[in-house]
Parts: sequence; structure tokens; C-alpha cells
Amino acid sequence: MAKTGSKKLLPKFFEKSSAPAHTQNLLKLDNLIDDAKCFAAVRQLRWPTGVQCAWCHSD
Repeated sequence: MAKTGSKKLLPKFFEKSSAPAHTQNLLKLDNLIDDAKCFAAVRQLRWPTGVQCAWCHSD
């Protein structure tokens, strides 16, 4: 994450997914047209091991 001195520019929850780039797949556009499918796809890409609080790391 970019830093200026000792200050972080963005909160931790804006950091890129921890999934390795070679394991991330391109998504089909037709899978993103439906709101529920789009939400599920984004959630899986952003939090591959499940959603976790950025501050306390709880589920």
C-alpha cells in the first residue's frame, strides 16, 4: 500500500485481494448483468476466504 511518511493513504480494506494474480479468472459479462450474480462474483474476488472486518479481523 502507498504510504506518505508514516501515514497510510488508504484504509486496509481498499488493498487488493490477497489471491495470487495467476489464480484470478476473467469474468463473463453476462454473469455480471444479474445483480445477485454480480455481487457474488465481486465478493468472491475481493474476499476469496470470506468477508472479514478490516479492523478486528472477525467474520
